[in-house]
Amino acid sequence: CVQCDPHHDDPALSKQLTTAFRGAESPVECVCAEGFFNNTRRGGVCERCPTMSQCDEPGREVPGQMVGYFVERTAESWEVYRCPPALELQCVESDNPREQRCATNRNQDSLTCSECEDDHYPSKGDCKKCPVASTVGLLVAVGILFLIGLFCAYHFCNSPVTQQASTLLTTSVSFGMMLTGVQSLSILGQMSVRWQSPLAEIMQVLQLFAFDVELLRLECVMSGADFSKYIGRVLIPIVTVGVYIFYYVASHVVMPLIGWDTWHFPKTFNSVGQVWQALYITISLVAFLPFQCYSHPNGKLSILQFPHVICWEEGYGRWFGTGVLFTLLYGVGFFGACLYANLVAVRKTAQSPVYLQYFRFLFFRFRVDKWFWGTVLMIRSLLISLVPIAGAGDGNLQILYFGIVLAIFVPLQCYVMPWKTKILNLADTIVMTMLWLILIAASAFTEKAEGAQEDAFTVFIITIFGISFTVVGAVAAYAISKIAVKPKETPEQLNARLKFVAVMFPKLMPKLAKLSSSQAYSLAVEMGDFDQKVLFKFVTLMVHQMRLQSRSAKGVALRISLENKQANTIGALVGRHLSLPQQQTLELNSDLPSEGRGASRIS
Repeated sequence: CVQCDPHHDDPALSKQLTTAFRGAESPVECVCAEGFFNNTRRGGVCERCPTMSQCDEPGREVPGQMVGYFVERTAESWEVYRCPPALELQCVESDNPREQRCATNRNQDSLTCSECEDDHYPSKGDCKKCPVASTVGLLVAVGILFLIGLFCAYHFCNSPVTQQASTLLTTSVSFGMMLTGVQSLSILGQMSVRWQSPLAEIMQVLQLFAFDVELLRLECVMSGADFSKYIGRVLIPIVTVGVYIFYYVASHVVMPLIGWDTWHFPKTFNSVGQVWQALYITISLVAFLPFQCYSHPNGKLSILQFPHVICWEEGYGRWFGTGVLFTLLYGVGFFGACLYANLVAVRKTAQSPVYLQYFRFLFFRFRVDKWFWGTVLMIRSLLISLVPIAGAGDGNLQILYFGIVLAIFVPLQCYVMPWKTKILNLADTIVMTMLWLILIAASAFTEKAEGAQEDAFTVFIITIFGISFTVVGAVAAYAISKIAVKPKETPEQLNARLKFVAVMFPKLMPKLAKLSSSQAYSLAVEMGDFDQKVLFKFVTLMVHQMRLQSRSAKGVALRISLENKQANTIGALVGRHLSLPQQQTLELNSDLPSEGRGASRIS
């Protein structure tokens, strides 16, 4: 028995040859061993098959292709690319990648089978024949709805009703929360998670909220490179600004002719800000698309949504430059402008009340003392939009990062309670908690962590355990110390607070006394239910205190008489306009001094 070519110049090469069966009688029957293929482009030498290719039998002329991977021929050999999660099943198993690599209706020459054949459009991971007529109608319908939606948003965002802590405000803000939740769910569709039917179909529909226009079948009515499609997506916020500018100019030309009010620039500015803030997750996500690079077995990187574009190689420069430009505009510029608007809000509002019209989208949903929360929400949205970049191609790491973001903002939301009404605070907490539960369930559709990743996750879990026990121990130690040592407020601290009240209260009361019942109602109704309860407690306490002082018989009796207008203001504020029960209203009325009791009676 003679070995196949044992005298080859390369000793390692001789070990790569074998026979396909025992008892071979000729050197011609020597073929490349299992795990190798005959590379004819290098003179017929046996070369080790690339990682994640299929060479499990001897005598292969080309590496076989596994499901979920794409074998590409280069000038001298073969390379293996990983198909993105959404297209894994489109990269089919094949013994001869030179003839078949992609599923039906997929372009066999497109890297990772990412493109459809001509006259086809992508749908649910497949490629379907284009119905041209219905595509044009769909595009027209979406365009009309887009224009109508922006027009209605101007009137709704600037409506006086949405300034109040009313049922309509609660409803409108709830829709905004739902929109934020849907955008967060669309992030899940861009994570490296193998969603199963019907979840895969649901995630694809949600991609429309990420400005993914695949559902609009643009491939059926226009042809163009993927870079042009990306530019179209990233320019949608700019188009929104252009539409509002057109509406503003047109209103000053057309509306005076029909006797309607023209649009005001501060309100138009507020409308643009409201739309951008409501879609901030999507806007940032689209800007970050060129940076969502996932790895291939050959060491190269591809853009997740455009996998045929290789990161950091020729042709990627324009993608990178465009991504940086719009990241600076959306992710940094818009956020920076909103942050600055919040920082100077107190000073600017005192100087010019019109400032609130420009930036009302930042303030109107939150309690007066939590006016800054709009910027906090934008930070949360920005961090969520970074999920696809964090460990692109690694679903386990993305789920972990997303969970950490929610773990930070859920307790923060519960502690601050920034929304105007209790139901809105509860709704926001529930939305984030549901996202958390979805993340836990999504871990069932990811690859099992192995090797270094498994060790890293183990260390992370142990660290979280340690932090949890440390926090609980610190809280317990603090509680015990407070019981053992009961620090009392120093006289200096108490006097400082009382002096503040003594200075501000006389200045504030004359202004309140000049308010009419309707003005007092407007002042109170703009507050959230939290602040209304605090106001009610304060007014009730002051009424009781004035009653005690009016009945005092010590020395020179201090009588505080309420003028009719003052009494009417208190009665209207605490009674009818805060929707108090009748019994509480009567009790409050009976506690008023006799001089103001009749004037404050509430019918």
